[in-house]
Amino acid sequence: MSNEGKITGIGNPKPPEAYGIKFELPVFRPKTDIFNKELKIKEKRNPSKELHDFWSNVVPHLSQKFFDEITEISKRINCNPEDFAALMFGESSFNPKANGGKYHGLIQMDNIALKNAVDHAFKKDKENCKLDKNITMEKYINLSREEQLKYAEAYLQFRIDEYHLNGKKLTGGQLWTLIKRPASINSKKFVEKIQKEIDSIKQIPLKYETPYSIKHID
Repeated sequence: MSNEGKITGIGNPKPPEAYGIKFELPVFRPKTDIFNKELKIKEKRNPSKELHDFWSNVVPHLSQKFFDEITEISKRINCNPEDFAALMFGESSFNPKANGGKYHGLIQMDNIALKNAVDHAFKKDKENCKLDKNITMEKYINLSREEQLKYAEAYLQFRIDEYHLNGKKLTGGQLWTLIKRPASINSKKFVEKIQKEIDSIKQIPLKYETPYSIKHID
């Protein structure tokens, strides 16, 4: 027999168990704290809470429900909730009793606008419409913010339908134009001008946050 058979690696080696060696595949066990930090799931964004926190330093005693409603309405009329909130602040400073002469409320409506909003809402969905068909301006201005929002949405939907904007993503400038001057909805120059006003209003809460914000606000 040659010496080749005695060379390590030649022949049939015995398994590790034959030598009392227990062989196991290594198991990866990361440290829990490090592993969780690396795979930490970010909290789901809550736009209505962000809006509430954003504006509460400017106007006290605003309810979370108010901003929940703003967010839900924004989804239905297909606009940015930040824009919707800003234009409403521009209209009334979130004051449901805001008085601009013959115009009143969260979004400034006169008697004709209020009537058009309600009539249109009943025409669209009489069975499910929850508005007061006999609403008067006196009743309207005494509603809570949350209740007034239903009429604001009805008026905006009236204008959206009137100008065939259903299904289109609306900018804040378009939305506010439908309130301020509906006939100018197709004027790019006018809509962009209104959007600049909205963008400026969206900066207002920053002035109330910290001295740094105040110092660096445009």
